[in-house]
Amino acid sequence: MVMIMLVAMTTGKEEKLRACSEHGADVVINYKQQNFSDEVLKETGGRGVDVIVDFVGACYWEHHMTCIATDGRLVLLGLLGGAITSNPLNMGILLRKRVTIVPSTLRSRAMDYKYQLAQEVSDQVMPLFASHQLKVTVDSVFPLAEAEKAHQHMRANLNIGKIVLSTVK
Repeated sequence: MVMIMLVAMTTGKEEKLRACSEHGADVVINYKQQNFSDEVLKETGGRGVDVIVDFVGACYWEHHMTCIATDGRLVLLGLLGGAITSNPLNMGILLRKRVTIVPSTLRSRAMDYKYQLAQEVSDQVMPLFASHQLKVTVDSVFPLAEAEKAHQHMRANLNIGKIVLSTVK
């Protein structure tokens, strides 16, 4: 079996598209100028993608169902675009494509689960950062006293990467 991995990223700003490309994305799509589900289908020869990681939620539901492959997985990690779809939910597409939806949030998890997860990240993921196999892109560092300024920077969608609040003087 030959596995082809294609990483597609969406954003609404040209500078973020460039950053995604520089960080290894194979396909970058400006969702303000392009229909991203059409672009994904074009890039995958009509097959669609196996995994979608979604922080936006309801407003992208139809796009996701269009461009997810048969037996695909939708990992739902946030609802920035709402929790209720604007059109009635067509559950037939879930059956037809055999889509697996994996919702996740840490807020409702027990403290034991959070501790175990933190330990697994420490054991399995942190070494990848130490060996530079994974990298964090830091956009900016603000003193803790300027947390509101950091929030304004984020709300204005000016960051490319993480915004860090520092307690070091």
